[in-house]
Amino acid sequence: MAAPEPRKSTVGQIVINSALPEGLRDYDRVFDKASMGKFLTNIAGKVEPDTYASIVQKLSLIGLRSARSSSKASFTLDDFAPPKVKQDIVNELRAEVKKIIAAGLPLEEQNDLIIETTSKYAERLPKAIYNEGLKTKNPFSLQILSGSRGNQGQLNSMRGSDLLYQDHRENPIPVPIFSSYSEGLDPVEYWAGTYGARSGTVATKFATADAGYFGKRLNLASHRLVATDEEIDENQMLAVDVNDADNIGSVLARDYGPVKRGTPIDAKALKYLKDKGLDEILVYSPIAANSKSGGLPQLAAGMREKGRLVDIGDNVGIIAASAISEPVSQGMLSKKHGGGVSKGKRQTLTGFEFLEQMIEVPKNFVGASAMAEADGIVSGVRAAPQGGQYVKVGPKEYYVAADQELIVKPGQSVEAGDSLSDGTPNPKDYVKHKGIGEGRRLFVSQFKKALGPGAHRRNVEVVARGLINQVRLTEPNVVKGYFPDDVVSYDLVASKYSPRKGAEEGTPKKLIGKYLERPFLHYSIGTRITPSVAAKLNKHGFKNVVGHSDPPPFVPDMQRAQQALLGDPDWMTRLGGFNLKRTFLKSIQRGASSQVHGTSWIPALATGEITAGKTGRY
Repeated sequence: MAAPEPRKSTVGQIVINSALPEGLRDYDRVFDKASMGKFLTNIAGKVEPDTYASIVQKLSLIGLRSARSSSKASFTLDDFAPPKVKQDIVNELRAEVKKIIAAGLPLEEQNDLIIETTSKYAERLPKAIYNEGLKTKNPFSLQILSGSRGNQGQLNSMRGSDLLYQDHRENPIPVPIFSSYSEGLDPVEYWAGTYGARSGTVATKFATADAGYFGKRLNLASHRLVATDEEIDENQMLAVDVNDADNIGSVLARDYGPVKRGTPIDAKALKYLKDKGLDEILVYSPIAANSKSGGLPQLAAGMREKGRLVDIGDNVGIIAASAISEPVSQGMLSKKHGGGVSKGKRQTLTGFEFLEQMIEVPKNFVGASAMAEADGIVSGVRAAPQGGQYVKVGPKEYYVAADQELIVKPGQSVEAGDSLSDGTPNPKDYVKHKGIGEGRRLFVSQFKKALGPGAHRRNVEVVARGLINQVRLTEPNVVKGYFPDDVVSYDLVASKYSPRKGAEEGTPKKLIGKYLERPFLHYSIGTRITPSVAAKLNKHGFKNVVGHSDPPPFVPDMQRAQQALLGDPDWMTRLGGFNLKRTFLKSIQRGASSQVHGTSWIPALATGEITAGKTGRY
């Protein structure tokens, strides 16, 4: 018998794989916090519970032994020392600040320029410090790489420099911070840092209440999304980036060679899809799948922590909202660790404030990008007397604030809902122009970016489905019991909607300018077929779609999280939210009804008829 071919690997890989059954060994895998979770989920789906418990116990022991013996699990005073790259970048900034001061500009203009210049370096420095640490095997950088502790910003405070602090009103202070904590701040730098430090300490006192209220609203908006056994329309699916690691656990909506439709994606299947050279794949998703009951089809929910599809009756909405609320709560409680570090002059929100704005969509949406309200060609750009620019699209001019960068140029074609500047599109306006499905997709992208890598995409998709699910009726008799200007659940309208007289079937390109009469991909009923929509549909093989020249008798209307239940078809469910007096009186006037045993637990609990069992109903 021939000797096995020698394998090139590391001691760590050999030790870890020795704890795994032969079929689960992989000597090329790289572990960090995120990949470890996916790794364990994959194992759970392939072995028996007792075997899984044994594997986890072995891996835990390996981790404990390694932590005791590894020098990289601890650190020395030398590891705090600022690297050379820090001094190089700081010296560059010093030289630029000296030039600004020497120019003799008016004080306000000088301060603005110092803040703008320092902000650019503040974006560079943390990454440079982190990468330098990886090259020199600094234990702090290695801990961040593993996901076990810390982030690049905290490392930069210790070994680099925060460069810019903010005052009690969260405005940047025009005093560059050149020192790290390991070097020690000079008196001026220390004083500049006290504003944000005090604000962070005070904010922590309110964190539990704010985070709890945030989670309550997410739960209310998503609580109906119980896993059901409903079939998903063959045209309802989401195109996702094949390289997104969160694809693991999603269910394929198309055949890809030997990997068939209806197959939950595991690491092996995802590798096959990547090797096939695809840029996007089609999966079932909460964003796209409609439900007549108001729940969530099982295939759209995908696989969860147990390594298999969710059980019928599992409240996926509550699970997803709770999964998102936990890191938000932790982020609020750890706000004091930020030390008042400023992100620069631009008026924008980050962290909890940004997430709060995304679910409550205030009229004054801070940091909103300028948005085109109609299709057209960018015909001109001119300076605004108050600062910033005016951009002309068709007959209308749009204002771009001075702290935003223009992302379009003359001659460029834009569609309604497209951003003309950087910043974050207001999701309410985006939904209005782009439709329910596109609005959910944007929400997921922005929300997940703000939450960070710890947030799983499908959890955010579930919450987006719960929050963005309302339309405003524009005609009578669309849904029995409702009138024009009523806000109604999109699921309810879609379940009763049929293509109107005059609807036309044809290629996406042929129907450009018309409105979808049936959902295709993640595009909801009523979405206007624009060139970009047509291109997306065509890319994924939709040869024919159904459209109408006239808009449907409703318009998409994203409601703030507080009002997410106002469009619910069940009057008792609506009483689980806010605006109780208004809801109660309106329900009496309309003679509203309630379904005790449905996808909402509120009527069942209120009447004492809540039932057990995995039925997808309470």
